[in-house]
Amino acid sequence: MRPVYRCVCGIDARNKVLVASEDDDQDQVRQKHKVQKRQEIGGEVGDVVTGGSSTGDEGYFFKPTVLANVPENASILKEEIFGPVAPIVRFNTEEDAVRIANNTEYGLVSYAFTKDLARGMRLVDSLESGMSGINTGLVSNAAAPFGGVKQ
Repeated sequence: MRPVYRCVCGIDARNKVLVASEDDDQDQVRQKHKVQKRQEIGGEVGDVVTGGSSTGDEGYFFKPTVLANVPENASILKEEIFGPVAPIVRFNTEEDAVRIANNTEYGLVSYAFTKDLARGMRLVDSLESGMSGINTGLVSNAAAPFGGVKQ
């Protein structure tokens, strides 16, 4: 197993998730079902490393989930599920990674982690997204305008 892949798939996702009440809006009910549908077919889209289940009988949230060995044609990579799910896809080259990442109709934000600044700058230029985070998960500020590309 590649060292970075092994490192990412070996993380221990935090299982502290806020749970919404049953009185919450129907959009949350639809999102719960969308995430649940993806979780239930986890075996078809990858191996569940951690999480992969609801936080309980009440509320609409799932435990943070990491899926390993996700094929690049998996539907979870093409849909916005708005759930705490990290599908991990293996790639061989930087070009493969960019091709896989850009193979979606969405483009709000992209993230990359690298020790190589030149690679980070190439990725920012190559990834089709409105915002890019290099070595960070926080790329926006509520006080600043933001947006994506594509849909």
